[in-house]
Amino acid sequence: MKELEKGLLRILPPARVKTRLIDRYAYASDASHFFLLPKAVVQPESIEEIKNCLHFPKSIIYRLRSGAGGTSLSGQGVTDGILVDLSNYWRKVVAENNGNSVRVEPAVIGSYVNHALKPYGRKIGPDPASITAAMMGGILSNNASGMCCGVVQNYITR
Repeated sequence: MKELEKGLLRILPPARVKTRLIDRYAYASDASHFFLLPKAVVQPESIEEIKNCLHFPKSIIYRLRSGAGGTSLSGQGVTDGILVDLSNYWRKVVAENNGNSVRVEPAVIGSYVNHALKPYGRKIGPDPASITAAMMGGILSNNASGMCCGVVQNYITR
């Protein structure tokens, strides 16, 4: 564990590397019944820091899992490796092209995106029951839909 912590402290400041047992337990679950205790929780605040996490030394092999809102009912937000918590620093949302598209960061709550699009008479396609808590990183990566979504709006263009 010490080797893991030392490696993480080379790429992130101590305040954003969490290896204490209490911190690992605090981040260990999502809304599902699954529970995996991460070896560490990291909180990158820049793309460069995320790249550094992804290029973590190959001699220290751990799975990386990103997480944000923790609203998954199927366990997508848990890991026994390194949890990359994106819930604090990634909240930018920008409506573009007169509301025909929107640029979001992973920690933007789904209902905030709809609020930004409302002046244009638009909303995002996904409509999960947890839209007031679920964050866009999870909504997009899990292809969330919802009871009011329908097939027509359930797609992501790149």
